[in-house]
Amino acid sequence: MRDPRFRAILEERKRLLRETYARQPGFTRAVVEDLHVASFHRGEFFESEKASAPYLLFRALRLMWVGDAFFAQVCYRARMSMKAKGIPILPRILHKVSMITAQMSIDELVYMHPGVFIAHGQVVIGGATEIMSGCFIAPWVSIGLQSGSVYGPPIGHRVFVGSGAKLLGQLTVGDEAVIAAQAMVSEDVPAGVTVAGVPARPVRSK
Repeated sequence: MRDPRFRAILEERKRLLRETYARQPGFTRAVVEDLHVASFHRGEFFESEKASAPYLLFRALRLMWVGDAFFAQVCYRARMSMKAKGIPILPRILHKVSMITAQMSIDELVYMHPGVFIAHGQVVIGGATEIMSGCFIAPWVSIGLQSGSVYGPPIGHRVFVGSGAKLLGQLTVGDEAVIAAQAMVSEDVPAGVTVAGVPARPVRSK
């Protein structure tokens, strides 16, 4: 605590936490939009706007039962909703539940917009990272910060992140970019560009 750099990082984290809690979308809205996107990618598309509340609940419970990642994602939504309301203890329990059931760890600094699809577990997202709607995140993915910073990468709309990819640090991923499987991304990715390799390099543009 005597190191002024550590103290500055700690204070920055506290400030970002307050902002993240204040921005959180409503739990029901977030889960319904996540359900809509997840159903689409699973080939089970339905019009969530016209569905009744009991039907949406049935679809959500079914997907939580058959999909490890969706269950953990709902735990994350509930956890962040509780954090925003100042509810103690339960958010920590939900975080552990998501880690046990799906090996999925999402930091409380992460702001995930409604309508993100996480295909399976084994996903780690950390730091002050923002993920826009329409993103597809495959298993074994790591997104987040590098040592000495609290900031992770902002991920644009409809970005595809392939299995085993790593996106670390204060880089930016533009809308509709594609991160190939096993890619190690350490620099900005322009919108509509596909990157692959270690380190990741552009291989195709939209």
